[in-house]
Amino acid sequence: MMRNMNSHFQMKIKRALNSNFVLIIRALATLTLFISVMSLISCAPRGESKSLDEIYVESLASFKEVISSGEAQGVKSDIDKLTLLLNNLTSATSQAAAAQASKEAGDILTALSRKANYTSRAAMRELATQLETFNSSEMSELSFSKDKQAAAGMSASKAKLLAARTYQALTLELSGTKFKFKS
Repeated sequence: MMRNMNSHFQMKIKRALNSNFVLIIRALATLTLFISVMSLISCAPRGESKSLDEIYVESLASFKEVISSGEAQGVKSDIDKLTLLLNNLTSATSQAAAAQASKEAGDILTALSRKANYTSRAAMRELATQLETFNSSEMSELSFSKDKQAAAGMSASKAKLLAARTYQALTLELSGTKFKFKS
């Protein structure tokens, strides 16, 4: 009888442990599923992604708006020439034309950065460096690429993004200090 009672208690203990074990496993599985879903949701785009063309058009429009308000006094000729060169860069049909436009645009942006606000100078100099070296990196990509048309499209996209970033930097400077600092 005692032995029967022990086995009965052992059986109840095993059942309790098994049910607790199952509950723990279920809780861990639910927690893992919850964490997985939340991490996937947090990585999803939230509507702030834009195409390259949208970025370029918006930066150019805001730049033209600031220019039309007369904010570029004193540096108007440099800004006009830089705008023309950036337009030539984004619409270049040959590497030579893109090289010339990017090099000259980088030189003008370097000169403008010396008159820019101290917080804008680093960004402008980085953009100027990218403009000045745009040709060399693009030529190496085009010469080693097997698909010349895809490489040319990538080069045009990089040129458009670089022009958009330059327009944004110029817009910020013209909205603020207006290139009135002396170096």
